[in-house]
Amino acid sequence: MIDIVNSNKDKDIVKAPYTTWNRKTWSGFSNIYGDCVWSDGTDIYYNRGNDQFILDKSTNIWTPKTWNVFDDIDGMFIWTDGNNIYHSFSGDQYVLDKSTSTWIPKRWNSRDNDIYYGSQIWTDGSNIYYSFGNKQYILDKSSSIWIPKVWNRYRYIGGSYIWTDGTDIYHSINNQQYVLDKSTSTWNTKTWNGFSNPNGSCIWSDGTDIYYSLYNAQYVLDKSTSTWYPKRWNGFSDIDGYYVWTDGSNIYYSNGNDQYVLTK
Repeated sequence: MIDIVNSNKDKDIVKAPYTTWNRKTWSGFSNIYGDCVWSDGTDIYYNRGNDQFILDKSTNIWTPKTWNVFDDIDGMFIWTDGNNIYHSFSGDQYVLDKSTSTWIPKRWNSRDNDIYYGSQIWTDGSNIYYSFGNKQYILDKSSSIWIPKVWNRYRYIGGSYIWTDGTDIYHSINNQQYVLDKSTSTWNTKTWNGFSNPNGSCIWSDGTDIYYSLYNAQYVLDKSTSTWYPKRWNGFSDIDGYYVWTDGSNIYYSNGNDQYVLTK
């Protein structure tokens, strides 16, 4: 349960479960950026330019990873439809054969075969969508066809700004704050309390609470009242949610020289 600190100075500071960002030291490779870390459901990988690594979680060692056929992987553009894992960046469209670490060229059945950027693909829990400006599609997984998608009320969705609180799905960027009615494909205007204009790409969860982190703007969400309360971190405070990631057990912040692990 979230408690409000009862003091004049800190009356708006939320006291969520005790949270401290401690320095994290990696072996093998240390210059990690969290937006380029991904998982195949078993292993954790880091892929950015020439830096291609796999993590041994038991030893905290990143070791070089060799891919077959296509090796210019960028973790930012990797996504899954729940069954397969894809790398999508303009003309580089591949599907992963995990058993052989082979990226196989993927041909999508649609008018615009090479527009799909993995960073703009999202799910409502059932369907897969591609949303980037005036290009709005829904994926028919059985036929690999991207079908044009029409949204109601607000149509220019950006996939990188989509996030969920575990119940509802939101689109958040500047004054474009919406909540999705899945039954009617309608984006309804959403009003937040406390902090009104979060950026969806900077929202993350520790598995229990939802946070908005963009350097000086640090907030935790009270879902019951749609209120963002200021959040104070211990150890390191200038978090950018874009670089927060998890190995399935721990939560990390990785932004070049700033490497931290979250403890409660």
